[in-house]
Amino acid sequence: FMRLSLIVNCALVLLLAVTNPGRLAALSEWIYSSLRSSFTIPVILALYGLILIYLLVSVYHLENTENTSTPRRRKRLLQGWVREEKSPSRPTTSPSQSIQASQLPISTRPTAPSASAPAKQTTPLPLPQPTASATPRLSDATPFSVLASWDGFPDGRIKCHFTPQQVADTSQLVIYWAADKLPGKRGSPTAPTPERGNISRFNCAGVIECDSKVCLSQIAPGADIQRQLQSECTCGSKLFHRSCRFEWSIARYINGAVFESNHIHTHARYTHLLVTPKSKPSQIQTFISMQPVSLISSQPTESLNVERADSPESSVLQRDEGELFFVSHTMCLTRDSR
Repeated sequence: FMRLSLIVNCALVLLLAVTNPGRLAALSEWIYSSLRSSFTIPVILALYGLILIYLLVSVYHLENTENTSTPRRRKRLLQGWVREEKSPSRPTTSPSQSIQASQLPISTRPTAPSASAPAKQTTPLPLPQPTASATPRLSDATPFSVLASWDGFPDGRIKCHFTPQQVADTSQLVIYWAADKLPGKRGSPTAPTPERGNISRFNCAGVIECDSKVCLSQIAPGADIQRQLQSECTCGSKLFHRSCRFEWSIARYINGAVFESNHIHTHARYTHLLVTPKSKPSQIQTFISMQPVSLISSQPTESLNVERADSPESSVLQRDEGELFFVSHTMCLTRDSR
């Protein structure tokens, strides 16, 4: 019925235009003259200015929305290296250099060891496992202890201030935990205080483990965990995902950065990466991280000065084998997760 009414109205308008061409021409001339007298050059420039202001406000609002809202797509952040197979004719390289991946196809079924020759031991060394199955937030009254180095695997209650030099030495505070980005706070990395700086927040993505009790593989989750779980471990067993609620934040400002966390991981450190290309079979790569970076310099001091954990600009001293070592402009404290 609506379509029929539209056709009838169009037919009537066309009939009026054919029967009264003079009136139609006069109406068109009046509309054209009105628009010409109204939309002068200043008016058009003002409209352009309003459009530009609207576009700028829209872009600013969109940037704020992206920084304060949870992203729809999980952005997986993972940094690290993979080990190249050792060869007698080639020297081993350090993780900081360019290292090619040693890619191992995942077996579709368990392979029995050969009776003629013993199987090569490929199981990684056991890592300390957490005793708790949950990640409760630690109490604010939990005591801190001094964190003397940075290895990229923060765990426990930590509040650590890094100088700009320490940020550079630790590869911009490299963290090897696979993580999802959480809503942070938009700020400037050149702000005078951490509270006004650029604050990024992350949540640990957990770990992919083998359901075999004798397999100690700890696989870093990727962007598509469900696709990874369709693969099998090198031992032929199924994989499952263990979640983790460990959260941390990094506030970057003019005098360095402040790292803070208040949880405990529910899993050990990663031992492998699992690559699942669409056109190729799944592959497992050995995970390798950088060497720990010392946060303590060997500058002796005369007095022992230990401040509270809520004083990020304080200096901390640690006694080691009868000598005092000075942490230059750094308060870096942690709670032992064990």
